[in-house]
Amino acid sequence: MTLPCTGPIVISAFVIGAGSATSLAEGLLYFIAFGIGFGWPLVLLPLVAAPLQRRITRWLSSHYVAIGRLSGAMLIAIAIFGFWTEVIPNLDV
Repeated sequence: MTLPCTGPIVISAFVIGAGSATSLAEGLLYFIAFGIGFGWPLVLLPLVAAPLQRRITRWLSSHYVAIGRLSGAMLIAIAIFGFWTEVIPNLDV
């Protein structure tokens, strides 16, 4: 899990844990390399996925009535299944 506010905490840990300036610089270099390696897909992926996202959004907005009806039918089916498998067998008759 990544959180945008952990940067100062991580830097503080480097500063506190560093025995010397060389150790601090080496730790920060590894941290920056990790950040670049971790961050480039997070920048590239939205740029590549934008056309597909627009197509999906257009399709969903043009079929919202059918999607709503299908979702409602699925919720009713799940409720019936839950009633059938969980409630009825546990009734004391």
